Amino acid sequence: MINLGILNIYTGPNNPYIFKRTAVRGIIKREEKFLFVESMKYHDVKFPGGGLEKNESQIEALEREIREETGYELILESVKEYAWIKEYRNVQEENSMLDMTNYYYVCEVGTLKDRALDDYEQEYDYQVVFLTLDEAIEKNEGVLKEKMTPWVKRELTVLKYIKKEGIL
Repeated sequence: MINLGILNIYTGPNNPYIFKRTAVRGIIKREEKFLFVESMKYHDVKFPGGGLEKNESQIEALEREIREETGYELILESVKEYAWIKEYRNVQEENSMLDMTNYYYVCEVGTLKDRALDDYEQEYDYQVVFLTLDEAIEKNEGVLKEKMTPWVKRELTVLKYIKKEGIL
């Protein structure tokens, strides 16, 4: 698995409460486009995925998150490790820092079913979109200039790495 490094955008106090989290994300490509979830509220895009629940493996979380956010069923035999990136960033609670390791998997999806968005995903009005890398990079760079959703820098780092390496 490729180490994409540490992204430190934490700007809080020196002794914060640290909230640790592990997340998984699916890189799903169809022809020259990739599957993303786009926030219609902020117009940023990210690979589908999210945090592990208690006693859940990374693959179980990947399967659940892709189904919930996109409605697509993960084809388990297609899952391949790709990269990981660690990020430190502020969280809404005072004196808190998120220490999150994100694991990215290249995978394929099959059957389309209903989505099951959580409250914040509904608030952000997440929609499933297929975009080229250039389109996704352009969207997230535009959001970065205006109002940043906290994961935009992380997703830009991964998108630019995929584009530079050209292996997907």
